[in-house]
Amino acid sequence: AVYTLAAGYYIGTSKGNWSWFSYHPLAMLIAFVGLAGNAVVMKKVGGLVKTRYHGYMMLAAAVCAGFGWYVIYSNKDMFGKPHNTSWHSWLGIFVMINYFIAAPLTYYWLNPDTGVQKTDKTKRWSHKWGSRAVTALAWFVCFLGWRTMQGDVVQQAVFGVPLLLLAPLVLLDL
Repeated sequence: AVYTLAAGYYIGTSKGNWSWFSYHPLAMLIAFVGLAGNAVVMKKVGGLVKTRYHGYMMLAAAVCAGFGWYVIYSNKDMFGKPHNTSWHSWLGIFVMINYFIAAPLTYYWLNPDTGVQKTDKTKRWSHKWGSRAVTALAWFVCFLGWRTMQGDVVQQAVFGVPLLLLAPLVLLDL
């Protein structure tokens, strides 16, 4: 959480004062690193209550990312800039679509209380590893956004190395 907020604030002010655009990287970092990352760790702990909180946090991540998308879309409109012109934007769209589709489908299929296929091991395995792959991609997309804004390799490393160090602990079963 500390990394997410610190990195979000730093990135949001790296080009000067806080602006409407600044909410985009902050929201995306909170969504994909802070909320989704902690949701994965919480699910790894196990148990019914932790599974419920995992679902709530992943839904909150999708909502927060939706806000981040709204910010960047409206910011580009304000300045008359074209949309979806980079790998960062295209991969980001792919991540967003996956998060928005996964939320209702996972609730329907795998909800621990009412899921119609909550005991289906294939669906659970597919959800676990597919969603972790999309979350890993989301982290990469966050890095791509920072790389676009910051050409200095040292600054890129300050942002990217913590993600690389956290990725195996959060996204793999270690």
